[in-house]
Amino acid sequence: MSAYPAEQPAVLFASPEVPLRRALQWPGEGEAPAATLNMSVPTAQRGEVPPGTGDGYTAARWQDAYYGRIHFYPAAADFGNISSESSLDVLIWVASETETAINAIGAENADGVSLQGVAIGDTLPPFAERPLRAVASSGGAPIFEGALTLETETLPAARLPVFGRRVQVFAYPPDWSAPVRLSRAWQTRRRTALSAGEHRDALAAAPLQSIRYRVLACTQEETVRLKRDLALLRSRTAGFALWPDALRLVEPMPAGAVAVALEAALEDRPYTVGTQVLLYAAPGVWAVREIQSASETTLQIDKPISFDLPAGALAAPLRFGRIEALPQVEHITDETTEATLEFSEQP
Repeated sequence: MSAYPAEQPAVLFASPEVPLRRALQWPGEGEAPAATLNMSVPTAQRGEVPPGTGDGYTAARWQDAYYGRIHFYPAAADFGNISSESSLDVLIWVASETETAINAIGAENADGVSLQGVAIGDTLPPFAERPLRAVASSGGAPIFEGALTLETETLPAARLPVFGRRVQVFAYPPDWSAPVRLSRAWQTRRRTALSAGEHRDALAAAPLQSIRYRVLACTQEETVRLKRDLALLRSRTAGFALWPDALRLVEPMPAGAVAVALEAALEDRPYTVGTQVLLYAAPGVWAVREIQSASETTLQIDKPISFDLPAGALAAPLRFGRIEALPQVEHITDETTEATLEFSEQP
């Protein structure tokens, strides 16, 4: 049996006349409490008193947590792997009954990340929406995890958390006179049945790729670029192409185009929607884009390219991971160098 008397409300708030410890007693025990659950009466009568008196607390209102501030949507900007300048569309909503002006735009631990579409001095009307763009450059810290801030005259500072990884794309095709090894690893979990039989459950939709090949630099300029890019791989995630799965462009691709026409069908090659593709024309002339759609012999990319690609240029699936070990660059002649590389994709 419960000791709680029938048809008597539970006490939720104290009053200045009754200490909180007494108000939490069961009704009928000692002194009768002064405040009970009655949400229809005014706030002062519900026993909500200023904090610090020891007799109760002030309940926070839902409006206080939502209004009187600026909201970002989405609430955070995840840039993922950044191989070139990248941008994300965001929206701000002014949840305020009065207009306010932007006093400052800042960045906290967000090197190379900025907010476009708003400037210091801009006036934001009440309950207004404004589309903005968060932009991350390819230069800066290898990994960033910070926030972009908007400060106003009357409202609390608005924060947009931003994070991402700047990668070093290693755009060097193999020396096809040497072996090129492409391998795949399936992420699985072992399960043992009562009969001692073993089963494997897939933990990923696609296998992880790795590649080992030799690269050849035929000029002094290419050698300098090769050594520079290898040095950057010490601190950055590596972007590497699956060269054996590359296909050539069947026709020229002018600047501004987003359709990539290929010489053969994709079949089971790993050109997956949402992944990256490397468009390679020559040493130092290449671009990385995201695949938006893929048909039998055509890829649609997310952004136009800024230069002309000739027919015969390569389109290769791009993956991100690490270089297994930094190789020694060996000099064959005064200008020609070679190095053997091995990359492994990371989940």
